[in-house]
Amino acid sequence: MINKLSISQNFLSNLQLVSKLIKVANLAKDNLIIDIGVGKGIISQELLNNGYVVRGYELDENLYQSLSQIFKSSENIEILNKDFLSENLQSLPEFSVFSNIPYSLTTKISQKLLIENPYANKICLI
Repeated sequence: MINKLSISQNFLSNLQLVSKLIKVANLAKDNLIIDIGVGKGIISQELLNNGYVVRGYELDENLYQSLSQIFKSSENIEILNKDFLSENLQSLPEFSVFSNIPYSLTTKISQKLLIENPYANKICLI
């Protein structure tokens, strides 16, 4: 089977690394945590395992369908098949970002988070 992805990105696969990075990030438990470019879900899953409420954005339709199945019984996660860059961040509750963002969108995502809509409490980009 050929894996066709519409957005270029590197997928994290080391669960121990992700777990360690989440602990070091010291995210507020009462914040919504945003995962941009959820990919195969390793970060979102580990955030859930650590008691966070997660909103994930995945633009790739195939990955989104897979993620919908993976997280269908999870209560504390919302996966959106939506472009994060079109999101109105002012409408969200207090949030932090913890994400392995698609590298092809690094500049645009960074500009949105840091310049256009600086509303995040904490931003951790891998």
